[in-house]
Amino acid sequence: MIGGYMSFTGIDAKTRYGETAIADILPIKMLPYDDRVEKPEGVNPAILHPEHPVFEGIDEEWPHFLGYNKTLPQSDSGEILAIINGDPFVGIREYGKGRTGIFSSDCAPHWGPVEFTSWKYYDLFWKNLMDWLVERPEG
Repeated sequence: MIGGYMSFTGIDAKTRYGETAIADILPIKMLPYDDRVEKPEGVNPAILHPEHPVFEGIDEEWPHFLGYNKTLPQSDSGEILAIINGDPFVGIREYGKGRTGIFSSDCAPHWGPVEFTSWKYYDLFWKNLMDWLVERPEG
């Protein structure tokens, strides 16, 4: 799941994905109210696990973001790989025979500014994330 005004719980809590079956498979918990966090001054993510394959080949700090959807980490499942403003930014989870992941900001202009969408690692990050998601879990 990728963030945005109509993602996670969304604007005015209209989307409410936390009340659907998707809530059971994600590595985070969604809030029951409007979860948008606007940061017009910009906020930079912090990578907690730079050695994870999702970040392979990305060897510099991330650009700033202008907002994101606030979520909470799941205490019993999933792994938070990066945070933004102390909240989950990139998270992953193995579920059943597959995998899921979240990116709590926008992948396009709005919360994802041009510094992100034209970042030299933009394509590599999405490729790495998709590669990890489609790789079959062990076991």
